[in-house]
Amino acid sequence: MTIADAKNGPMTVSREELYRLVWTEPMTKLAPRFGLSDVGLAKVCRKYQIPRPPVGYWAKIGVGHHVEPELLPTLDEESLQEIQFFRRQFFAEATDSPEEVYEKVVVHVPERLTDPHPLVAKTKAILASKKGDGGRSDSKTDSCLNIAVSVGELPRALRIFDAAIKKWDELGGTVRIDSDRNSEERTRFEYGDDSIAVVLSGEMERIENKSNKHHYYRDWTYKSTGRLVLTISGRWADGLRRRWADGKKQRLESTLGAFIEGLRKWIAHEHESRLDDECEERQRHAATDLPPGSEPLNKLELGLSQRQPRSLAEA
Repeated sequence: MTIADAKNGPMTVSREELYRLVWTEPMTKLAPRFGLSDVGLAKVCRKYQIPRPPVGYWAKIGVGHHVEPELLPTLDEESLQEIQFFRRQFFAEATDSPEEVYEKVVVHVPERLTDPHPLVAKTKAILASKKGDGGRSDSKTDSCLNIAVSVGELPRALRIFDAAIKKWDELGGTVRIDSDRNSEERTRFEYGDDSIAVVLSGEMERIENKSNKHHYYRDWTYKSTGRLVLTISGRWADGLRRRWADGKKQRLESTLGAFIEGLRKWIAHEHESRLDDECEERQRHAATDLPPGSEPLNKLELGLSQRQPRSLAEA
């Protein structure tokens, strides 16, 4: 089966053909033809020992320079000469990424909390009477939104979270509390089958207590700075912003639109990473179904031997 007719099943290409394609067009343009991200295709190339263009290669080609491609290593194992891509057959069933569906958003945060989202109302009821370390309302032990702020900051934090959740709902997403996760990852902004964790916290200033001279250790107290921070927790992703905060001139409320846009990018990244992982898992299962005597393929498919030391950034 070739790339052109691989609509309802796995596609199969020769190792030599994939090598030719990799040196013919950038990975970011080639990868979607296999239903993968450029990172996912780079993983396949490493497993099958297919060299990829180095950083700066396409820039040199763009200005007319000639750069010799790195030669394709010879592999004796016959079963390594063809590569199957399994992601295409379930890729179409996945929910579209919100990054591809929606335009730039604007989020308005009201001065008063009225008609709060059910999760916000529940969180307010739980945290309003609680004080954690340093006089903070802390949700670490409760099944509510992940908020860790001073008691005085709680009304504002609830209004910010309420506006963000309602906008995410409006864009087709959902927000839920996953009590089975640790406190840092419990508040999940979801879109389709993918989700990302969000935390809203207040910055704390550490102040040394020098009045007690009898301590043999340094004694500290903590004081709220009044600055709120929204943080996204997810897999490593180069170039994706994780943090939005109050600044000297701007307030967090004015950055919520950028936060939602960043959230969409993180969900899209999680979406691509999940599909890449599923593709690799299918390839692992395919490797175990090979005829007896195909152990070298199994090792390469599982990524346990002859890994290239290159960075993913070279893709």
